[in-house]
Amino acid sequence: MVKLYGLLWLVIATVALILFLGGVMTMPVVVVFGFISFGMVFMGMIGVLPSMVSHHPIEVAKPVEEADKGKRRKMHRPAHA
Repeated sequence: MVKLYGLLWLVIATVALILFLGGVMTMPVVVVFGFISFGMVFMGMIGVLPSMVSHHPIEVAKPVEEADKGKRRKMHRPAHA
């Protein structure tokens, strides 16, 4: 997700540079790029916000008896031994 976000910023900056060098960067075009940049900043916040706000549950250690309960197996001995 971060690579895609950085790539989108790179594309927007490249298009802005091409328009500037071509002499087409007028005030309405700058306003459009401002709206796009505004949206990109909030898209970045939305991409980061869930991991920053949520917390991961901490695993509580189980008592030894409960942890070993599933691991215990009965040993089967042959009848003729």
